[in-house]
Amino acid sequence: MISQWFSTDNKEVISPTFCPVPWTLEYFESDGREALCCKSLLRKNSDWNGPEMKQLRLNMLSGKKSKDCTVCYKEDENEKNLSLRLLYLTWGRLSSEVDLVDYAKQTKPDGTFNQRAQILHLTLGNACTGQCNMCSPWNSSALHSPYKKISEKLGYDYQYNPDDYKWVNDDEIWEKKYYPKIHSGLRSLYLVGGEPMIIDRNYKVLKYCVDNDFAKNIRLYYSTNTMQMVPEEVQLLWREFKHVHLDLSIDDIHERNEYIRYPSKFEQTLEFVEWCDNETDDNVSIGVGTTIQNLNIYYLPEIQDWWFKQNYKKINKNLGGFVYVHMLNLPERCSPSRLPLKAKELIKTKITNWLCRDLNYQCSSNHPQIIENSKWAQTRIMSLLTHMYDKGISSLDKSDEEHFDDFLKWTTALDGTRNTNYLNVFPVFREFVNG
Repeated sequence: MISQWFSTDNKEVISPTFCPVPWTLEYFESDGREALCCKSLLRKNSDWNGPEMKQLRLNMLSGKKSKDCTVCYKEDENEKNLSLRLLYLTWGRLSSEVDLVDYAKQTKPDGTFNQRAQILHLTLGNACTGQCNMCSPWNSSALHSPYKKISEKLGYDYQYNPDDYKWVNDDEIWEKKYYPKIHSGLRSLYLVGGEPMIIDRNYKVLKYCVDNDFAKNIRLYYSTNTMQMVPEEVQLLWREFKHVHLDLSIDDIHERNEYIRYPSKFEQTLEFVEWCDNETDDNVSIGVGTTIQNLNIYYLPEIQDWWFKQNYKKINKNLGGFVYVHMLNLPERCSPSRLPLKAKELIKTKITNWLCRDLNYQCSSNHPQIIENSKWAQTRIMSLLTHMYDKGISSLDKSDEEHFDDFLKWTTALDGTRNTNYLNVFPVFREFVNG
């Protein structure tokens, strides 16, 4: 019965396993397949009212766990500040705009939910010029050649079909399948890649929204690697939208960021940041999203301190100057949870001391919500340390040592294709790479 699916004393939670995603978000992968969300372990067909989604809704309403959501439930076991599920609930990226309790009441006994999704996440293929160390050809076309070479050298199975990404340029598919999902009630539209700023479909989607008078009610969200400036024609269309938020994927500073986000140049990255801070319209907000992996987690204090010292007007404003950090889970070879214990202890000591020093990170804003956001961002960094000791979420039967050995082999081979050396760029690894 509906009455037992939620608690009126805690409307935001409804049940211990509840997440707004199956009621509010439609998510599409780089190859055009529909999935649950970016954290879901199972990349499968997840039609809005298909049997899998209906059962997932029923599980969440009754407090049962689903295999699809293993990543979030695993992260929930830590300090309850890392999972995407709790982020959506506590920050309200999805839930603040809808009455979730009312949505629960509208769910049919078989799990059917007849309202349309209010958030649409479109991964616009894999076209990208970046070759980030933790990425793959399924998200960056530029990695196909090095991935193939390294896989052959190390004897890894590698399967990649560029035809899987041609759907992005097929106007007929968009007219029949994807454009109809952009409707008058859509509140948020996520456009990612690949790199959306070099993908023609980005402009076409925006133009569709404007031409059909949807844009004024839609908040746009982007993730960009900052390697390409935003085309002028895209900037003009942005002005028609309710709001535009740019997440800048910047994972470190100076040569360390250049290594992780190869072949970017930090000088070019800063040019993009300066443009964001000084030349974007008032309806545009900007935040730095830093993916925490085994290469950069030790240097997190330096990363954060650097951003504090820049005193940007718009960058990271909503978090009181903090960058938004999220822990990398896959590929597991790059996950901090697979570092040797000696490395984890070194990292924990450094970050703990940094967090405890007598600076208190005074928020530059007097806005109550931004002050709270700043506190949240700081505690999120603390949660990374707990998550670092987690044993990972993959079903692969490998030890930490085996995963770390994969990292050493892969990174050494990757350096061989680029004429780089990770030990020179991240010298802390010399302390434990052979330990």
